[in-house]
Amino acid sequence: METDRYTIDGSGVLVVKPGVTAIFDSEFKDNVTITKAVLPRTVQSIGHSAFHGCKRLKSINIPQGVRFIKFWSFAGCESLSSIDIPEGITRIETNAFYKCTKLRTVILPSTLKIIEDEAFSTCKSLKQIVVPDGAEMVCKYLCGYSWSPFKYCDALEKVIIREIKPRINKTEIQKVVLLEQSGHRVYSRFYGAVIRVKPEEEVVEYAREVVKDLLWEAFKGSGPYMDYEDYGFRDMPPVSQVLEYDKQRLAIVDMPKGASPKTIQIDTHTYLTDEAFFKSMVEESTIEWIPLVN
Repeated sequence: METDRYTIDGSGVLVVKPGVTAIFDSEFKDNVTITKAVLPRTVQSIGHSAFHGCKRLKSINIPQGVRFIKFWSFAGCESLSSIDIPEGITRIETNAFYKCTKLRTVILPSTLKIIEDEAFSTCKSLKQIVVPDGAEMVCKYLCGYSWSPFKYCDALEKVIIREIKPRINKTEIQKVVLLEQSGHRVYSRFYGAVIRVKPEEEVVEYAREVVKDLLWEAFKGSGPYMDYEDYGFRDMPPVSQVLEYDKQRLAIVDMPKGASPKTIQIDTHTYLTDEAFFKSMVEESTIEWIPLVN
């Protein structure tokens, strides 16, 4: 098969002709004859869903001039076992490699800034991936549901972040703030908050502010927040009502000696992401819960 843009030979090798600068949106979608794709250096963009559903595609080169891996670009490429994403790529969008079930090896460039939610969702053979230092992994949470770049990656053992630096000296942490949620409109990705020790009379109010920040971070990725952004605050309820502060409660406890829970830094606060640690703390009979709002 031959067109003015490419050829596909009898063995399924796609060769895009020199001078072509863009692979169009959905150009090769659901083409089950392609086994290999060879793109020229002149290609600077690969459109969304460009190779979506190319179930026999085993290999492809991504030219240096490409800057984004767009949404659904390689989704459903069930035979793709490895991909080398070159330097210069800054964003991998939602579902870019969704359901690439044989994908085992992914090389990410140091230029990468954002990996969007579900970018590698259902890549069931992916065991390990190295994420460049400083790259943001977008997670979204709403009503008990969560979306992350590696959702349903059942074989994934490690997500390594290059040159990661400690966010906080955990030996300095003396107080832990635990959050219990009874509301369902906004789902937090965190199980608790960690704070450095404060003067005793300030601890409760400080903890309340920390937890409100925590809820706000979760709210920012939710559907209601998008409504606020799209339509403004004019016809929307107060933020505190959307976040259901009145349905939340917190507890302030001493950090157990020798404990080192997993944490993540957001602005000036450090939050727990360690579910097992949180559950072990909640099971303590000495927990005293405090309403988030007076």
